[in-house]
Amino acid sequence: TNTFSIPKQDYSERDFWRGVIDGDGSIGITASNEPFISLVTKSENLKQYYCKMLFDNFNIVKVISRKKRDDVYNIVVKNEDAIKLADFLYKDSFMYLERKYQKYLEVINWERTRKKVSRQMWTEKEIEFIKNHTIKESAIELNRTESSIRNKKYRVMTKHESDK
Repeated sequence: TNTFSIPKQDYSERDFWRGVIDGDGSIGITASNEPFISLVTKSENLKQYYCKMLFDNFNIVKVISRKKRDDVYNIVVKNEDAIKLADFLYKDSFMYLERKYQKYLEVINWERTRKKVSRQMWTEKEIEFIKNHTIKESAIELNRTESSIRNKKYRVMTKHESDK
């Protein structure tokens, strides 16, 4: 339901969100060795408040839509961002679910083994360019891989909402 809201009176944001993750979230290391914290919710309000907290505290931008199969949001934070979030939630805390705290200890001890790939946001100008040029021309002009151009062009041309 959408009856969720953050407390109206003064509260500890850190303790509040740790309780949410302890109760309804997941924390750990993926099969591909990436630390993560995830929250699955059907609540539009919870999604909005959580994404606002991620942005306000960590400059993490999450643009997500509901999963069609379950009609839920799956908000996942990975790698270095997950470590920062985990520290915010669990470091020096004294109240937590023990099993989640043990996962936190695994997450903060993670070391990157693969090169970090940074994502570039698409500008409207770039999107217009790829609409009117070949994949090869776009890759050269925009200094992007042909694969990324091909994928974005397909999404733009088929109007995938989650990729705008």
